[in-house]
Amino acid sequence: DVKGEVEKALRQIEAVEYFVTNLQRRAYADLAPGEDPKTSRLAAIAQAEGGKITESPWFTLSNKYVANFMSPRSQVLPGARNFEDEVAQLDPASADFRYGIISSDRWVWLVERIEESPAHTPDFNEAKSKIRDRALTDARREALEAKVNALVAKGAAAVLATPSVSTNMVFSVADLKAGTFEDQAKIVQAARQLTKDGVSKFVPTVAGQGFVVVCVNREPGNLISRSMREADVRDALSMRQVNGIYENWLDANLKRLDYQPTAQTSDIPEEEGLAVEDAE
Repeated sequence: DVKGEVEKALRQIEAVEYFVTNLQRRAYADLAPGEDPKTSRLAAIAQAEGGKITESPWFTLSNKYVANFMSPRSQVLPGARNFEDEVAQLDPASADFRYGIISSDRWVWLVERIEESPAHTPDFNEAKSKIRDRALTDARREALEAKVNALVAKGAAAVLATPSVSTNMVFSVADLKAGTFEDQAKIVQAARQLTKDGVSKFVPTVAGQGFVVVCVNREPGNLISRSMREADVRDALSMRQVNGIYENWLDANLKRLDYQPTAQTSDIPEEEGLAVEDAE
């Protein structure tokens, strides 16, 4: 029944082993007449096998890496086996360890070390291309925040006179449900600190966006709704206490009797994973 699946898996394993052996033979073959030993063989092998050469991002053999400047080693050759051991042995000056053959369940890579850099703090020119986008994003956010705060400083009337300002949002904190409106938690947090005609500070949400809250009016909560909610909370707390009384009483009695459970009386499985039969 499983013959087809087994044969397919075996063909995959055999194909990987074939390419491992093939690349080892090609990478470490004797030099041809006139061949420069310092010339990399990767280009010729890739052309013969119909493959392509790619340059990996910077990485380290430890788990430490700096985002945007290097990649975690697990992302360099995904699924590779013995990746760290093979890469650690690579030596461009060695005839025996110049190339490394690394494989996964489905892929085989022929690798060569082309550059190594000691740990260092990148200078500005090296980091400029990587931090430019982050710097522009921060600059836009700061410019937007400064513009909005300058408007807020003019008061509630100036904010409400600004085009596209929403002034029809009415809500009761006690009756809010999850997802009632977008960013409701941040809006409520800003609004609860305001009095009538008050304006909150700029509250950022996603990149390049944010809001301010203007308290047009504020009314006390509904006392009937409050009393009903208080009763629900009180009942829930009471039930929680009642449910714990029996368990606490039982524990107290067992401790008073200095009761020690045994394998015959405990319903906890033994370490070997055998269930203890309940004897009545």
